Amino acid sequence: MVSRAQIGLALALGLLALVSTAEGGVLFSNLTRTLAVEATIQSTNSTTGVAHVGSDHLVVSWALNSSLADSGLDAKYVNVNIKLCYAPVSQTDRGWRKTNNDLHKDKTCGKGIGSQKYVPGGNTTNWRITKDVPGAIYFVRVYAVDADGVQLGFGQTTNAAKSSNLIEILPISGRHASIDVASAIFSVFSVGSLISFLGVEAIRMSVKVDIRVSQLPDWRSGFMPYEVFVRHSCCTFQLTSVRFRQSHILVAAIAEMDRKGGLFVWATCERS
Repeated sequence: MVSRAQIGLALALGLLALVSTAEGGVLFSNLTRTLAVEATIQSTNSTTGVAHVGSDHLVVSWALNSSLADSGLDAKYVNVNIKLCYAPVSQTDRGWRKTNNDLHKDKTCGKGIGSQKYVPGGNTTNWRITKDVPGAIYFVRVYAVDADGVQLGFGQTTNAAKSSNLIEILPISGRHASIDVASAIFSVFSVGSLISFLGVEAIRMSVKVDIRVSQLPDWRSGFMPYEVFVRHSCCTFQLTSVRFRQSHILVAAIAEMDRKGGLFVWATCERS
């Protein structure tokens, strides 16, 4: 005799199965490849097969395969959904891009390009590659759907193994030519400043300064005037007379070079 618990468990499992079927339902392996799809890169500065986000465009064209014109397979087609899909080479070790036969769980085609009304003769769309598209290898797939959005057929720009006719998209770098130019200028300026600093330091360290202080008679206000002469191995500096306290003398002056301007030497002298 079947218990109530067993009946309840059977009903729960049945409900779960119905929910799973409703959520998934469409297997990619059950779809027929009925659409012919082409995609080309529209760019003025891009090499063949390479596109840049934010500036380049993808021109996608689709139509019912000419060999299926009288097959009636497109009788329930209402719209088409155009998607940008990762190639296997860009899915390796990336679970968030993993392919699943259940289209509800499939993560191959995560970026939508657009949707259009289905007509057997097909249509074309020009899509500017948005800046949020990651750098990767892609192909384009188009799904034919019914009025409820259920996938009934498909077409794609690559072969079944998804190894040919692929599109490489380069991500945004975050750098501009103006930034590179400014960086180069500042780099040159920094190097020049460092070289100049090291040169001045080398000259200053090599200079041997000879300071001579001569006392002149002057008894006004308790100050005694002194003449300061500074000499070193390459140049002669002349300082004007300065006054210091008689009890303690501290000479700290900036010397002006006779022959060349711009070089400054601090000369110090103490006299008790």
